[in-house]
Amino acid sequence: MSELDIVKALMELVKQSIDHNPNYSEWEKWWRKCGIEETEELAKEYYRQQQN
Repeated sequence: MSELDIVKALMELVKQSIDHNPNYSEWEKWWRKCGIEETEELAKEYYRQQQN
């Protein structure tokens, strides 16, 4: 399992916890997931650069 796989798994767990939190409105869930997806993309770019 690579570091990127670990980041992906961690992000998926965070997304699931957001989905199951009754205190967030649908808008808040969407907003938080967008931030997580952006972080995941940044991690992918970082690891690609490290491999080159």
